[in-house]
Amino acid sequence: MNAKPLLSNDPTKLAGGKNNRAAWLQGGGHRCSQPPTNCALTACRVVVLPQPECENDFELEALCGHLGACLLSANEILRGVRNGNLQSLTPAMQNTQAALPHGGAVHDEAVLNLVGERLGCLKCAGGFVLEGFPRTVAQAKVLEQLLENHGLALTAAIELNSTNDLKSSGVSNRVNPPCRLVKDFYQTRGLLISAAADNAPSEIARQILHAAKNFPGGKLCGDSV
Repeated sequence: MNAKPLLSNDPTKLAGGKNNRAAWLQGGGHRCSQPPTNCALTACRVVVLPQPECENDFELEALCGHLGACLLSANEILRGVRNGNLQSLTPAMQNTQAALPHGGAVHDEAVLNLVGERLGCLKCAGGFVLEGFPRTVAQAKVLEQLLENHGLALTAAIELNSTNDLKSSGVSNRVNPPCRLVKDFYQTRGLLISAAADNAPSEIARQILHAAKNFPGGKLCGDSV
């Protein structure tokens, strides 16, 4: 079997609009329009730590294209929950919609159920870039256990900082306490990569792929969804 290259020159390969990501966005029995056909030598599984002041400035879909991975956004699922027709939603989405306070936050348990319902996406052979989850240490531990149960592990956790933050102190001073704890969680596991949010996606991809060379072990290839 020919393995696909780890670093793609085509940032639209999987995540730039050709793949509808139906398995993630809709859940249930839906399948993606373009599941990966080959197993990557090292499928990158990455979480983007919550940095509200930076996320909108960074091209996550372009990063996914360079990694040959799929963008999994928890925020997109939640938008689908809020706007979706009840009959078209999965059980976890229906339960979340029913419990949603008007304009309020979604409880940890509901988010965990939504992500757990999409386990196939976390196991996908193409890997993933996960945005909007985890936001707490409890969620980070659940994600870690879900992956370990299937012989998988994260490749890296990306902390995106503004250039000014990096120049002044090397870290962002505007991270709220729960996010700081998540950062510390991944730092103790040797998975944290700090980068400027205005770096080119290809440069961040190279940092991730460098980390992948020291992959901690486990099953490198997953399933198609």
